[in-house]
Amino acid sequence: MNTVSEWGVLAGGILGVFALGVFILKRQKKEVPTNNNKKNERDEKTSSGQDIVFQCQRSTALKIAMYQLALGEINFQQPLTSNQVALIKNIAKELPRSVKNEKYFPRRPQLLPQLLRIMRDDKSSVKDLTNVLSQDPVLTGNVIKMANSSYYRSGVKAVDSIERAVVLLGEQGLRSLMSATIMHPVFYVPEGAFKDFSRFYWSQAVLAAEASKHYAESTGSYDSFSAHFFSLLTSISYTVLLRLAADFQRSHSNAELSPLFLVKVFESHSLEVSKFIATDWKLGEDVLLALQQTRKKTSVNKMGSLARTLYYGRLVGTAALLCSQGARDEQESLELLKDKGLSESMIKTLWAQAIKQAKESELT
Repeated sequence: MNTVSEWGVLAGGILGVFALGVFILKRQKKEVPTNNNKKNERDEKTSSGQDIVFQCQRSTALKIAMYQLALGEINFQQPLTSNQVALIKNIAKELPRSVKNEKYFPRRPQLLPQLLRIMRDDKSSVKDLTNVLSQDPVLTGNVIKMANSSYYRSGVKAVDSIERAVVLLGEQGLRSLMSATIMHPVFYVPEGAFKDFSRFYWSQAVLAAEASKHYAESTGSYDSFSAHFFSLLTSISYTVLLRLAADFQRSHSNAELSPLFLVKVFESHSLEVSKFIATDWKLGEDVLLALQQTRKKTSVNKMGSLARTLYYGRLVGTAALLCSQGARDEQESLELLKDKGLSESMIKTLWAQAIKQAKESELT
């Protein structure tokens, strides 16, 4: 996916699916959190009486193992060359302007402000939502087309309205549409020296999103559809930076795109890229706060609900992927999850789902 028009369709699709999913959850009144759920989720993280550190030796080792799985062996003893350092500085300098370049970033759809207002209004109706979505013929057509597929349509009569399509697709259908046909292409980068990057980071993103969803469902800490969506969206930054680095490297022919170089770029700018997207799309204070707390490495038990949900989702998803690839010991991973404040019952629930999905994926 390299054209501006493809990014435009992608952006509109992601937004529309997100809006539909949130609206359906409202109408079906699923996963309504209770005070007891919130209290239990909080108690899991503070019962020891000590703050739970964001990053430790084990979680750092997990992150390094993920980088090595996707990028290959990393030589941390070899320093970056002067050309590589100059290239990193150039990327940092140009990053704010690159946000407006649709070659790297999906543009913010024009319908976004209207849809956000509807999603935040508990009194909004199906008609309010469909009136806005119907302004985008491509999105409307895609939703109706999926609803008419043999998997969703049970009767002989074709689905000819977006209202009926929304009801037929339901939450799971919208999530599948978002991840399989909309989000997946964003993670594609042309195969080169890092031929495994796309498939491993896509798998990590999906596993993390599913784990975030399950954690939100189990604790009532956050809306599960939103947790799933925001988890996928924040994972885009790695692909954006790899594309950006590859383009900038062409003007610095002596700067090698080594695994260590890319790790430095990711560690320095991935959260910054996520913030640019969240700000440009006006995704709300919850997302910006979650990114800020992640950047500051806030203690896990002091994080807001979204930041903590995404943190645990990424931790579980990454560990499950690495274990399925034989790159991580399962018992060590379970001990890490316990150290990070998850209860035994929560670990059992999240891990069983994540490891099963990881082992059944196309990677194994």
